[in-house]
Formats: sequence, structure tokens, C-alpha cells
Amino acid sequence: MWARSVWRHTVGDRLNLFKDTDRAYLWSTAHHGFFVRKCSSAQETIAKEWTKLSPGNQEPYTFTSDQEKFLTKGDESMCRKLKELQLQLYLHQQQGRVLPENVQLRDIQVLLHQNPDNFKKYLEIIIKRSYVEQREQQLRLDRKTELEQIRDERKVKLADLEYPWLEYTLFHNTVLPRVTKGTINTLYDSHAFKGLEFGQKIVIDCSYDAFMGTREIKTTANHIMSAYVSNRRSLRPFAIHFCNVNKNSRVMQQLRVLNPHFETDAAVHIHSSSYQDLFDRKNLVYISHDAKQTLQYNPNHIYILGGLVDRMLSRKLCLKKARKERVTCVSLPIRNYIQWKGPLFLSLNHYMDVLLELKDCRDWYKALLKNLPQRKVEKVLKIH
Repeated sequence: MWARSVWRHTVGDRLNLFKDTDRAYLWSTAHHGFFVRKCSSAQETIAKEWTKLSPGNQEPYTFTSDQEKFLTKGDESMCRKLKELQLQLYLHQQQGRVLPENVQLRDIQVLLHQNPDNFKKYLEIIIKRSYVEQREQQLRLDRKTELEQIRDERKVKLADLEYPWLEYTLFHNTVLPRVTKGTINTLYDSHAFKGLEFGQKIVIDCSYDAFMGTREIKTTANHIMSAYVSNRRSLRPFAIHFCNVNKNSRVMQQLRVLNPHFETDAAVHIHSSSYQDLFDRKNLVYISHDAKQTLQYNPNHIYILGGLVDRMLSRKLCLKKARKERVTCVSLPIRNYIQWKGPLFLSLNHYMDVLLELKDCRDWYKALLKNLPQRKVEKVLKIH
């Protein structure tokens, strides 16, 4: 409660001023005291729907008319592809192979666009994921049964005591208060909101969707979520701005898979416009491992991180874009402190971790060595 109270008095009043603006991505007041925007569209809702396996049928999975419309978009060629997919899955089943009991429509949508080799690989991923979900569901049920048994035993034990209210156990009489997940999340949210209002700005450039395949898209979304979590847990977080965002892009769709309420509940600003339209170009600094100039940290600068995973390092997409837009491009001075194994490349979440640490300690050695993957560190060149 104290964290929520602090947030309400420090940040809440200011956020009220931005309640109706387009630039503010704020939250609902129902449970967290934030303003909410409308939830995802009907198309996104359908994508999350499940279809159940019908063993023995020539069409292993049955779809409603709305689901078929979502998958085929009314295109005859897509209708044929869907029938071919059903036949392929039926033959797969007749050969004695396993099909997942439940499949989400977004997975069917991905299968429709896969070549034969990738089709088998992605189907195996879906099957493994269904096994994991079933196992987790069973573990939850077992845990629930175990807790009910513990509660029943505790009730019997307390009934035999002369003064049951004096029982000294956790959740009864104890000097250790219970810290719930909700309490911790409220504390982290208060950090994120302070950063959103008062923190140094940092930009994640989401304009690289066309340069990545399905695997890279998923990895990028995971890196973005990891960077957001690190920022949220920091005592002095950045104000994160997502720029060049297409809400129908594959990266945004994957972020909705990881967190359905990311666009409405996350402490970030999301813009469809470019960072050049939002901020002064003199303060913009693009970070890329391909740049020759090294970063000199300045709290007044707005750092830009490319939202991509580029497995073809020769393309140098971030550097080329920065030069085209006449934005200063720098790299982290890693080689000044560390002898690196293999090609020098960092993911977005590593950049975020290094910058968060550097903002607090202003020590490159500590920031790099603490947050870089240790498997890539061959030798430390400089020790303070």
C-alpha cells in the first residue's frame, strides 16, 4: 500500500494532466490506479482462440466461420491452403504421429505459411509446448490439492488447542510479514512510473520488422520484454519510448503473445511516428556495435536502440539508418576493457542492462563486466 500511496502523490497528479493525450500510454484505475486504453481488436481476440483436436476426422481441427474468415481473409488460395493443411495433419495423424490436443489460431496461421521442412519443425514446437502446458496444469492441480490438505490438517490442529489464536506460524502470529507478488509488482510499478515521468529518455526503434524472419521476430520480442523488466526493476529507470511502431507488425503481435496487456499496462510510451519528429536531433544518439566512435555517457542525450536481431552482421542496418538520418552513431567501448570472443554483437536487453548500470555508477568496467554475457569475455584488459 505504501508504494501505491507514494506513486499517487508523486506521479499520479501529473499523469492526470496527460489523461486524454495521444502521447501518453497510461493505465487503468481499477486495480493499479492507472488509465487504460481499449483492449486489443477483435482480430487479436480471435487469434488467441483455441481449437480442439477431433481424432479420426478427415479434418482434425474444426473452425467456426469467424475463425475460417480470420485464417483465410476470404481469399480462395488461402482456403485451398487451409484444406491442404487439414489433409496434411490428417495424414500425419494416420501415420501414428501425435497431434496437439489444443491449438491456438495464431499457430494455425503460422503453419499455413511454412514450407515442408519448417512445417515439421514448427509442428514439433507446438506439440512440445502443449506437453509443457499440460504438465504445468497438472502441477498446479497437485499443488492446489496439497495446499487444501495442509489447510485441513491445520484446522484440525488448531481445534485441539486451548488458545488457537496464539499459534505462532507463518500467516498467523509472526514477526515476518507476508510480501506478496502483488506488493512487489506495485513497488516495481512505482519505479517505472517515476522513470516514465522524470527519467532520462531512451528509444527503441521498431522499424526493422521487414528485415527479420519469424525466429528473429520472436527473439526480438523476448529481448524487448527482458529490457522492459530490467528497466522496471531499476531504482532509476529510463523513460522508454517505442518509435516507428506499426501496431499490426509481427513484433507487436509477438509482444501481445508474451503480455496481452503490454500496450495498455506497460510503463512505456508507444509512438507510430519517428523519434526525429518527437525529439531534438542534436540530443539523439544511435547505439550500434558497428560504429567506430565510442559512447561518452551524457544524461542529457536520448539513446536509441535498434529493435532487431540481425544474424547477418554484414548488413549493418542500424549504422546505415543512423547515417541516412544524420543521427550520431556510437558503440560501447567494450574492446577498451574486455578481450571479446567472436564477433562483437550485443542484444537489445544487454544494451539496456549496461546503460542502466552505467547511469548509476558511471564506471564502464563495472557496467560492462557485470552485464555482458560471461561466455563471451575472454580476458579483462583494464581493472580499476
